[in-house]
Amino acid sequence: MAADIREQQGRVLLCGVWAQSHQQSVLTKGKARDVMGTGAVYLGDRALARGLVFMREVPPALDYAGQEAGCVLTGQVWQAGYAEAKPVIRLPRQVVHVEGDLGHFVVTFQQTGPSAGAPKATE
Repeated sequence: MAADIREQQGRVLLCGVWAQSHQQSVLTKGKARDVMGTGAVYLGDRALARGLVFMREVPPALDYAGQEAGCVLTGQVWQAGYAEAKPVIRLPRQVVHVEGDLGHFVVTFQQTGPSAGAPKATE
């Protein structure tokens, strides 16, 4: 995932992209939109946007520079110091799959580990 901000009409324009790993489990396929919907982008301690489904899905890559992003004009008034600020993307830990009547097998999403564009591990 990657996010960037710029000034538009005196407010903060938030743009971003995201990718799914080619190496994910079949149990998590089709869950990404739900996970993105729970995410938020912060600038300092202020949430610029909640629900990141406006972001554009792109193929996995090590660097997302130059990708066409999805954007949203936020209600946050632009301040000069924002030109150097880095937005922070937060996706909460959450259950994305439960198998069995008693929930014996649970798959949880957690925002850690290698990115979707990280090179495959070699043995």
